[in-house]
Parts: sequence; structure tokens; C-alpha cells
Amino acid sequence: MSAFGPKALDLACRVADGFISVMPDADKVETFRAAKGPDAPTQAGFKVGWGPDKDQAIDDAFRIWPNAGVPGELSQVLPSPAHFEQAAELVTREKFAESATFGDRVQDHVDAFTPFVDAGFDDVYVANMGPRYAEMITAYGKEFCPSCGRATDAADPATTHRSPP
Repeated sequence: MSAFGPKALDLACRVADGFISVMPDADKVETFRAAKGPDAPTQAGFKVGWGPDKDQAIDDAFRIWPNAGVPGELSQVLPSPAHFEQAAELVTREKFAESATFGDRVQDHVDAFTPFVDAGFDDVYVANMGPRYAEMITAYGKEFCPSCGRATDAADPATTHRSPP
């Protein structure tokens, strides 16, 4: 169960078998595991824009996923796709560029990924907001995962897992 606020986290601690988040929040992971046990599964995910040129990666992702730049919890309360479209119109390219990692610099992607591992998540999923999916998966497999000391799941090479302790 995803839990953005304290009431949702309390509910997740009471009824959920696992915890999901898009924020690298170690306190929430710890709270969930304190309630459900040290082996309770946790997953996180975040978005990036992969491309050989950072500006082009930003442009591609902004064209395809502008609502990823909608601030705060607004995207959790919008009731329809039309409302997402309206909110996305308020997102500037400059603000969007601050919302994720863009380009092909492996260290930037490692730096974006590491807080989720440090927070204690078991699984971390990375979604590409741009059109270069195959390039990203290849680069993550060859450069990113070895840089993190992590291994990809053979069934889903876009999924990166934390190595067991």
C-alpha cells in the first residue's frame, strides 16, 4: 500500500502486506517494518529522463510526462485525466527539469537511486519518461547497476534490486 501522509501510513501499518513509496523516506520504512516485522516488503519508484543529451532528455520527458512536475501531493487528489492536463499546464520546463534526473551521466542516476537504498527499500523501480527505453535498460545493466553494486532481475531488466545485507 502506498502511504503519503501519516494517516495513510497508519492504515498501511494496520492492513497492508507491503509498503510502496515514491519518496526515499527511511522513517516511513522503519515505521512500517516496526509494525509489520523486519522482513515486511518495501518498494519504491522514481522517474528519470534518459538520453545522450540532457536538454533533449528534458524536452522529451516534458513533452510526454509534464504532469510528473506537478508539485506536492496535488497529483494524489486530482480526480480525472482532464484535471491532470490542467495542472500540467502550470508546470514550466524549468521547474520540470528540477523534478528528476535527466541525461546519460551514470553518476547522476546513481545519486538519484542511492537515497532509496539508504532509506531501506527492498526494491527500487526506475521509470524512463522519455522515448529511449532500450538505451536506458542497456545502460543501467552495463553501467548503472555495477556502479551501485546491484543486480537486475533477469525477468525484468528495468527493475533494480538492493543486494541482500
